[in-house]
Amino acid sequence: MSKYVDILKYLINEYIVKRIHQTHCYDYPSVNNGWIKYYDNPVIGQNLTYSVFDPYVYRCGNGVLHMLVSERNHHSIVILESKDGVKWHNEITAIAGIKGTWEEKVNRGCVITLDDTEYLWYTG
Repeated sequence: MSKYVDILKYLINEYIVKRIHQTHCYDYPSVNNGWIKYYDNPVIGQNLTYSVFDPYVYRCGNGVLHMLVSERNHHSIVILESKDGVKWHNEITAIAGIKGTWEEKVNRGCVITLDDTEYLWYTG
């Protein structure tokens, strides 16, 4: 019987406790398939942008990195800037949701630059 109790405790911990108290920056080992996690994670999060997801990073013509993230609280896409990929600042709303339309909750942005013009694709 104790074998089943141990299994039940494991399942509760893995599939209930960890799901309720998620801290994604700590879910994976520090080295994973050749990727090395930055020691001071998360790089962005609650203090700067609240809850964000779907990051998309690209380098601008001037060498500055831009990161598009979906911002959960306001259903918008936000742009952040960085010179080193670690320190992010200058939060700017790229596009906000438009109530009553298919774009009420925008997210998952990506950018393509053609002839010095940036084109933003996203879902709504």
